[in-house]
Amino acid sequence: MIRPFCKYTKRNPFVPSFYVKNYEVIPIVMIAILDVFMFTFWPIRTLFNTDCNLSRNTLTPGQRTHLLIHPRDTKLLHFTQVLEPNQELYDLYEDMKKGEEEQKNKEIKEKEEH
Repeated sequence: MIRPFCKYTKRNPFVPSFYVKNYEVIPIVMIAILDVFMFTFWPIRTLFNTDCNLSRNTLTPGQRTHLLIHPRDTKLLHFTQVLEPNQELYDLYEDMKKGEEEQKNKEIKEKEEH
């Protein structure tokens, strides 16, 4: 015969009186509860973490130029890091991009003339 869990007995771990008598079990139970919480919380947190790339279509660090204007934390753990926008670096990048385009246009015009 199977004994139900909710029935009151001296050995039932689901009643507070069990832990009053067996107080040495409390740390083990707390660690078990923490482990169950972490087994459910940590994978969910990893899905929303910016370091975790789950597809091939994500940008490489060299292609993340929008982070120069709107920076965000890309670390697994973050303590006191404050990222501020760097407008000068972004402007320099845009000037370099325009210069490369002008250089390509010059090369194309020179090839057409020859």
